[in-house]
Amino acid sequence: MRFNLEIRDMQGSKRVILPLLSTYPRSFGRIEAIIDTGAPKTILSAGDAIRLNIPFTNFESAAPLMGLGKGKTPVLLINKFTFSLKDIENKPQNFTMQILVADVPRIRNEGQDKLNNAARIPTLIGMDFLEINGFDLFVSINKKIAYLETLN
Repeated sequence: MRFNLEIRDMQGSKRVILPLLSTYPRSFGRIEAIIDTGAPKTILSAGDAIRLNIPFTNFESAAPLMGLGKGKTPVLLINKFTFSLKDIENKPQNFTMQILVADVPRIRNEGQDKLNNAARIPTLIGMDFLEINGFDLFVSINKKIAYLETLN
C-alpha cells in the first residue's frame, strides 16, 4: 500500500508533509503533519489539538518535551489515537496508535504568550509512526516525490 506525501517549501526549507484525518472520537478533522525523522515520537500540536477539540480528560501525563519551541513543552499521552490516510487509489485506510499531545490546559495556565507560541509549532510525525505502522519512507527532494509504503 502506498500513501503520497507532499514536499513543500516552509520558512526557507523543504518539509515533507503527511495529510491525515483525525477520526479520534468527537475530534474529527484534517491535519497536515511534518514528517520529522529526528523526532522519536509523534506529537499532536497544541494548535491542532485546539482546532480538533481534543478532550483533555483521562489522559496520562508524560515527561515534558525539550526542543519544541522555548523550554519544555508539557505533553499528555493518548493511548489510542485514531486517524485515516488516503492511499494512492484515494481509499481511506485507518490506523490507531499511541501519540503525545501538547497539554493545552496546562500551557494555557502558563499564559497567553506561551499558548500562542505552542500553537505555532506543527504536528510532528516521529519515527514511532513509521515503525509501529510498518511504513517505509521514500523521499526524492530533487524529483519532488515522497511517499510512505507498507506491505500491510
